[in-house]
Amino acid sequence: MHPKLLTRFVIDGPRLRAEPGPVRPPSAGEVVVQVAGVALGVDPNAEVAGRVVAVGEAAGDWLGRRVVVPRVLPCGDCDRCRRGRAATCAARAARAGLASHETVPAKYLCSVEPPLWPAALDGNPDVADSDGLWRLAALADAAAAPYGALMRAGIGPGELVVVVGGGVRGAFAVAIARAKGAHPVLVDASPARRERAAALGARFAVDGALAPTQLREALAREAAALGLPLSGAKLLETTATAQGRAIALALLGDGGTAVLLDGGDQTAAPLACELFAREETQVIGASACHPDLLPELCALVVRGELPLTLLTTRFTAGDPLPTDDTLAILGP
Repeated sequence: MHPKLLTRFVIDGPRLRAEPGPVRPPSAGEVVVQVAGVALGVDPNAEVAGRVVAVGEAAGDWLGRRVVVPRVLPCGDCDRCRRGRAATCAARAARAGLASHETVPAKYLCSVEPPLWPAALDGNPDVADSDGLWRLAALADAAAAPYGALMRAGIGPGELVVVVGGGVRGAFAVAIARAKGAHPVLVDASPARRERAAALGARFAVDGALAPTQLREALAREAAALGLPLSGAKLLETTATAQGRAIALALLGDGGTAVLLDGGDQTAAPLACELFAREETQVIGASACHPDLLPELCALVVRGELPLTLLTTRFTAGDPLPTDDTLAILGP
């Protein structure tokens, strides 16, 4: 028997307002997820981790499993999905995850039962629920979006990866690039963010407040000291602001690839004339990660290469919304 009632949360100024509502019964291929954590990231209605508490008749194997629900749940059958562009699927499932329960298709859920369960979360004394499942809501997008973007850029061991913006997505990007054997560096105006990036494995960090010419010179100088040419570097812009995108494109050299993440300000001009004059450059727009990549990302957590405790903060519906520089996750 599936639960009948849920609590829906609405962001109301600095706090959340709770409203009761019905739980939609699952159809044959759907499940009801009791939400252990929902992240207030780019899409607060769609960044969820939880436990399956009810199933449709064709999804019985999911009952009781701990799962991460990807930010985008594509149909899997349209032309865009068949071409691997799940983030642009026009028939994606509607999401309403800022609630105590959510009914979703089972097709693209990521099961985080062993061996994809991070044993380090069991019995963690700083979490309210015993298994720390709430933290894995960070994988739905805050970690998955930069992971998918870096995979699209084709990063490999030994490569220089310049991350523009040291917020939550940028911090995850640094840790992921390091785990993949690349040499991540951060560009950000905040000393605290640059310090955090160093703790996550950045080879060095540069002040993003510098003028573009000074910034490029500083990056080239530091990279040369490591024997890493700035030309051909992979760049990941995580702020989704006009300023951040202008910085990323100004740093893009011959043979380089820049990936611009979604969210925020969409008005940044691509400086087309300058880009066309550079040889073999690529500029890629990236949005939500393909759900099929989530198990790979979860494996980084299992191996201790993605420190969720450093990058996430739990709060409850009665608390003020967190204002620090971590990912706020609504927990039970």
